[in-house]
Amino acid sequence: MIVVLDTETTGLDDMAEIVSLCILAPDGRVLLDSLVKPMQEITNEASQVNGLSDAMLEDAPDFRDLLAQVQAILIGKAIVAYNAEFDQRMLYQTCRMRGLPADWLLAADWQCAMNAYAAWFGEWRDDYGTYRWQRLPGGDHTAAGDCQATLALIRHMAHANREKQ
Repeated sequence: MIVVLDTETTGLDDMAEIVSLCILAPDGRVLLDSLVKPMQEITNEASQVNGLSDAMLEDAPDFRDLLAQVQAILIGKAIVAYNAEFDQRMLYQTCRMRGLPADWLLAADWQCAMNAYAAWFGEWRDDYGTYRWQRLPGGDHTAAGDCQATLALIRHMAHANREKQ
């Protein structure tokens, strides 16, 4: 079974951490949708993109309080994310910054919807066969909104591929 995951973060660097996490079942059911209180302030750039502020995160749970639920949902599933490498890294960093186990994230089955869409879209970027990044259609830079948009995109590509056959 797959799950669709998206994160919003304090920034993009190797000290950034999660401030919002959403995980959906393949049928669109919300398995987890939570703000997350970070250990550091959210950058202005990240706040402008995801619409979250430090004040909005003040009463959010710490990631430590969500870890058992996140692991129960993710372990043993294929995790689909739009830019899976980024979301995996953010989960890993958030765990490591809190001294939480994180190696289970590296062993998980991550699937990148962004790469699949770029390949399906068919635009090439370089001589190595790397596909050009495509913006997430319908994404709104919220974890829940981007999860819903990723799930809709997966369904669209599957439907279009069935029609081609």
